[in-house]
Amino acid sequence: MYRFIALLSLVNCLLVGSTPSWKVEPRIVGGSDSDIKSFPYQVSVQCNGQHRCGGVIYNKNIIITAAHCLFDDPRDIRIRAGSSQWQSGGVKIKVKNFEIHNGYSSQTVVNDIALLLLSSPLRFSSKIQPIKLATNVPDDGATAIVSGWGTTSDGAPDIPNQLKSAEIAIISRTNCASSAYSYGSSIKPSMICAAGPGKSACQRDSGGPLVSHGLLVGIVSWGEGCADPKYPGVYADIAELHPWVVKTSHLLTSPNST
Repeated sequence: MYRFIALLSLVNCLLVGSTPSWKVEPRIVGGSDSDIKSFPYQVSVQCNGQHRCGGVIYNKNIIITAAHCLFDDPRDIRIRAGSSQWQSGGVKIKVKNFEIHNGYSSQTVVNDIALLLLSSPLRFSSKIQPIKLATNVPDDGATAIVSGWGTTSDGAPDIPNQLKSAEIAIISRTNCASSAYSYGSSIKPSMICAAGPGKSACQRDSGGPLVSHGLLVGIVSWGEGCADPKYPGVYADIAELHPWVVKTSHLLTSPNST
């Protein structure tokens, strides 16, 4: 879905780790223009004024994103919330600190999740809202929706300014690792998959939300190509990673946090 080393690195915005060249990063393919009021939990994670990844509002102080999206210095990162356009509108807030899952691996992309601590709290409105986290893995075939500002075709040079979304379906971890697809043992316990005919996330959708039945069930992580029927999109499994999010959020926002 998305080759994230080339797509994410910028001067002064270096990746914390590297990812195997065959792993790719997601954007929305086959999606439609969408209003932030329908996705008020969605944010743009930016560096040097450029959209790099998606993110999800967990609470007024914390944004969830993908570990592979993060850069060396939190001071280089901003988020834009409350706007359907990543270039303008809403609010833009500096990031104070971030925490990457201690089990994240840039080689296997396991536990591809991280939290951003904002320098000032969000003010909730019709366009800025947190989303509840799933504590159970959705059923195979469950309807889900993915959103973001990623490219709309594999390898496209530009990204849309307008938020897009696409309805897809959950593919269970067991099914995704089976001979029905081509990932095999690359699908790990902290991952789930989702896809739809001609639809998927793609480059620069990484870190964005996969939502099913009103709950955050996944974070856009990686994939091979975009909307390839042999390679569904792969997402960090929120139900599996839920305890880490709760614990780490408390640690980041505690008075003793630096």
